[in-house]
Amino acid sequence: STLIKILDGQYPTSTISGELKVDGVTVELTSPDDARRSGIAVVPQETSVIDTMTVAENIVLGRWPGGRVIRQGRVITEVSAFLGEVGIRLDARQLAGELSASRKQLLMIARALYARPRVLLLDEPTTALTHEEVENLYRIVTDLRTHGVTVLLISHKLEEITHLCDTVSVLRDSELVDTIPRSELTRDRLVRSMTGKDLTFLYPEHRRSPGEPLLTVTGVTVPDPRVHGRHAVVDVSITVRAGEVVGIGGPLGAGRSELLLSLVGALPRSGTVTVGGKVVPPHKPGHAGRLGLAFVPEERKTEGLLFNLDIAANTTVSALGRILRLGFLSRAKERSAAEAAIDRFHIVGATVKGALSTLSGGNQQKVLLSRALFTHPKVVLLDEPTKGVDIAAKAEIYRLIDSLASEGLSVLMVSSELPELLGNCDRIYMMNGGRMVREFDSRQTTREQLLEAAMSGSVSNHE
Repeated sequence: STLIKILDGQYPTSTISGELKVDGVTVELTSPDDARRSGIAVVPQETSVIDTMTVAENIVLGRWPGGRVIRQGRVITEVSAFLGEVGIRLDARQLAGELSASRKQLLMIARALYARPRVLLLDEPTTALTHEEVENLYRIVTDLRTHGVTVLLISHKLEEITHLCDTVSVLRDSELVDTIPRSELTRDRLVRSMTGKDLTFLYPEHRRSPGEPLLTVTGVTVPDPRVHGRHAVVDVSITVRAGEVVGIGGPLGAGRSELLLSLVGALPRSGTVTVGGKVVPPHKPGHAGRLGLAFVPEERKTEGLLFNLDIAANTTVSALGRILRLGFLSRAKERSAAEAAIDRFHIVGATVKGALSTLSGGNQQKVLLSRALFTHPKVVLLDEPTKGVDIAAKAEIYRLIDSLASEGLSVLMVSSELPELLGNCDRIYMMNGGRMVREFDSRQTTREQLLEAAMSGSVSNHE
């Protein structure tokens, strides 16, 4: 993240040691505008669009065609032609606020490409993209390479790195620890460079003996929160037993996140949900929490963490009743609970009164996990729990998931990474088009079988 901010001009080059050159010429950057003038464009990891502006306006922002007089018709025409040229399917007239997360990611990529950069920086660009959109981005990157554009890809996805990169440089603990040419690139070497350990350390060896069903979902249907008259989830039934980790896979837009949100009452639903035999009423998040459901959302920065509060408050806010004394908030209890969470979850760089913004993405995710578990839940729902997290933090989260199952909790996790599902889950459900396509026993399943299921099944409008 620091390197990206240096190259984007957010950290002036005068405040750092070393030299930055573009096309062999030393450049001095004092702002992002300087970076753009030097031919550098950045696609950040976090969503950065203006919802109240159209797609076209977001793309040309700061580079309006036509000088001082802005002609909307001309802007729409130019941007539409540009989108067709680069193969990004977006409606130039649509408001950015109406786009899904994956479409907003494409919008940020289009905005960067519109600047015709000589150096393009992509920070975790495929996190929110569908399989088809990922393939299209790969095509765009390959085309840019043939036209002499330098692409700097920052990614924690091993397959992405091995598929796209000519050379891989590995940073660990703020230092350059390895540079690997494509001819010498292997997954084992990449993981060893990134973590200091072999690939075998990534997934824990779980030998679980699940008990009785703890979470039962029967015939759940969820209205689409974006499109009136359609359904995001249609007649889904699943079971998760005590001491079991169950995964849900499928393409983006399959209804996976909407399903989890409906289970905790954040979205309306029909159907029946029970925890330990007790019915969870629809659309009542507080009641779901009291019955033992805990939820970790996909977007930690916009849906989970409270950046105006310190780390102690973020770890305890889900169960304030546990840190009261005589009806008042006890700072001593809050501090003790936060210290225990920092120790248990190995939240690196955290202090009780520290700011969340000082932590890496992986450590921010651990704060969010610690908050969910502070409620002492029976069932933990995880939506993309390792999104935007480095491989070492992933391994820690995987071990935590395994420990939760070992303690008898039920874990239901959504993931877009098929190796993650196979490495952590006892059983895997695949969804497509809002419906459950197939259930798999992870011990007898291959990545190819999961991918085939993800691409098959119903892809209707979920009427």
